[in-house]
Amino acid sequence: MSKVENKKLLALCTSPPSGSADEFFYQTRSGQLLISDGDNNRLLVIDSPLTNTTANAVIGQPDFNSNAPTTTVSGFSGPKGITVDAKGNLYVTDEDNNRLLRFNKAE
Repeated sequence: MSKVENKKLLALCTSPPSGSADEFFYQTRSGQLLISDGDNNRLLVIDSPLTNTTANAVIGQPDFNSNAPTTTVSGFSGPKGITVDAKGNLYVTDEDNNRLLRFNKAE
């Protein structure tokens, strides 16, 4: 992903994270784009990032309007880094809760 594309994607978050953009975005093998939106305690999922800039799904919140920090099994308080392993499991650093969350078969 180019630096120009990264800047456009950072603008999708209400308050862009500081640090390297590569830590806050992940494109899956199927082409979905995962974006860490730490200030809203969620991940945004965009199914077709090259043709669509609207999120199709949210992870860590019950809906797109919620943004409360949480300590539930699938909730976040300041998610930051994102990666997916070879088996398709999603890993997210949940900074304010001092933990790493794993979601099975995210891809």
